Amino acid sequence: MSSDPSINPRPVKVDQLLWSTRFRTHAGIADRTFTRLGAAIFLVGDAAHIHSPAGGQGMNLAIRDAIFLGEAITKHIKASAENRGVDDTILEEFAEARHARALEIIKYSKTLLTLAGLPYDRYAWWMPCSKASVRDLVLNVLGRFEFIQSRIAWGLSGLGRQ
Repeated sequence: MSSDPSINPRPVKVDQLLWSTRFRTHAGIADRTFTRLGAAIFLVGDAAHIHSPAGGQGMNLAIRDAIFLGEAITKHIKASAENRGVDDTILEEFAEARHARALEIIKYSKTLLTLAGLPYDRYAWWMPCSKASVRDLVLNVLGRFEFIQSRIAWGLSGLGRQ
């Protein structure tokens, strides 16, 4: 389906717009994702961090938070069984690692949004093209290389991030 007649001999045409809206994105992260008030309290997923859907990493990050929390709790319980005087170091290290990973994903998401939102108006009076046109040209040229395609797919998949 395309509205471009050079691609589709019967281009798609929108006759009437029934509904539209604006979508605003923002990002945020909790200062602390672990504390102890009698029992251990953890924040994971959207309770710990929120960012735009660009890059599709939100659900993956939340699932990884839960998986790594399970591993951290298991290590903590085993250490507690072996030594009664064990502290919360394992749990604090988990919280710090997940906080750092969330910051990376937020930065990645913001970068994608910035690139996607570049304007098509002229960059400057002396430059006959826009930032978006330069972006499109660079992506078009680089996107022809299989290595670059693989890197982009790998980055968007989230498989390289834990």
